[in-house]
Amino acid sequence: MQSLRYTPAGVAMIDAVLSHRSSQVEAGHARQVEFDLSARFADRQAERLSRTALGSALKVQGFMAARRKGSKALLLHVTEFELDSVSPAGEARH
Repeated sequence: MQSLRYTPAGVAMIDAVLSHRSSQVEAGHARQVEFDLSARFADRQAERLSRTALGSALKVQGFMAARRKGSKALLLHVTEFELDSVSPAGEARH
């Protein structure tokens, strides 16, 4: 996770990598799902994340968008998150 930074307009930002691990059922069979996802936290969410311990389990909400104009790489823009002490279906850790 990068440290808290500010845009020229004064908006707090943090870029992070979220790791997800869960067991899902597909076609009646259990499947282990693991992936890392690039994410961006802005404004109050960035300030809150900067005070959250690295490795904390989070529940996140947001939207996917291109990393930059013309890019095919995706980035999750986190609009809300909460700490998740128990994550039975899956978890995102930063």
